[in-house]
Amino acid sequence: MYFKSDNNLILANINPNIVPKRLLTDNMSSIVNVKTKKFTEEFRQFSKDFNFTPEKCNVRSPQTKGKVESANRFISRLVPYNYEFENEEELIEIINRLSDEVNNEINQTTGVKPIMLIKKEKEYLSPLPNKEIIESYLNYMKPTTIHNDSMIYYKGKRYSAAHKFINKILKVRELDNKLYIYNNTDLIRIHPLTQKIINYHEDDYKKIMAEKLPFKNEDDIEAFTIRNLEILDNLKG
Repeated sequence: MYFKSDNNLILANINPNIVPKRLLTDNMSSIVNVKTKKFTEEFRQFSKDFNFTPEKCNVRSPQTKGKVESANRFISRLVPYNYEFENEEELIEIINRLSDEVNNEINQTTGVKPIMLIKKEKEYLSPLPNKEIIESYLNYMKPTTIHNDSMIYYKGKRYSAAHKFINKILKVRELDNKLYIYNNTDLIRIHPLTQKIINYHEDDYKKIMAEKLPFKNEDDIEAFTIRNLEILDNLKG
């Protein structure tokens, strides 16, 4: 169900219970680990903060998959408006107009307009978390540049990422005393936040050594990595 941004504020003021107890989601890679098929640590923390239980669609189960995809079809309504707007304000106006249309159309499954059904659904919804938790998710991404040593700077300390991202703009987020580093929306590295000046992930440092010492074999690179990281670990801020 979709509402205009100003309507969201009005609904929240009248009745703040707008969080579902369960949330059914597609197996999208942004929140589900493609290897373990489990929700990412980041998304599990998000669901905990907002007090809902996430569930994934079962594989080859169109009855649940279709329910998730039906909401995504709303985006297809924007396609005819490609190149029909010149700025963000005009785009928001189009989205608000489409939202009104969707909310007032009779749903083929329920036979009821979504704008009416939400009044009943709100009885089963939970309140939002406090303002501080919400704002931490609204503005949590901070842009940063990875330097030639495969390091980024964060709160006076340095943390590594893969050397292939050198000179690229990455984004970082702090959560539960850990630093999450993203390339666009892809999570590429997690570091525990420490008081050490330099924080290299072993894989990142090993690749740097292999690039700078191409004449060394794998065992030598491994030995260099272990020895040098031990030295770096003793550098305190």
